Amino acid sequence: MRINNHPKSSSGFTLIELIVVIVILGVLAVTAAPKFMNFATDANVAALKAFKGTVDSSMNLTVAASKVKTTTNVGGGFRTLVLDGNTIYLTPLGYPINWHQGLIFLVNVDVADWVIDPSSLSATIRPKGMDNAEDCYFQYDATVSSARPVLSMVIDEC
Repeated sequence: MRINNHPKSSSGFTLIELIVVIVILGVLAVTAAPKFMNFATDANVAALKAFKGTVDSSMNLTVAASKVKTTTNVGGGFRTLVLDGNTIYLTPLGYPINWHQGLIFLVNVDVADWVIDPSSLSATIRPKGMDNAEDCYFQYDATVSSARPVLSMVIDEC
């Protein structure tokens, strides 16, 4: 009987080495992945852009409706338009000016998803959860009644 006294040569990695490498890769993935995949920011920016597009379309449709439907003059060139039982106040050019009575109805938005800071002629809209963000909002400004309302977005801190 022959006995082999030569040590067996090993090839490959031990189980401990593999576990250590997997743990290191896991730690790297947990710390680095959020920097590359900023889903919350992308979602907030996309929501604001969609909201802006919806408001823009609603404004154009309101102007078209104000040219076709009967409006009531309320002084100073301002008019009202009744759509589906909702009174919408319009600029002399036919754009909606009152946020709560006009645009919320027109864009058919769920106000629970947004933080809306309205005034009579303008509004600042933020995604829910971004209440205190200074640079993450959409603004509707109809303060100049002789021009198209200004739609602006700031997305620096979304």
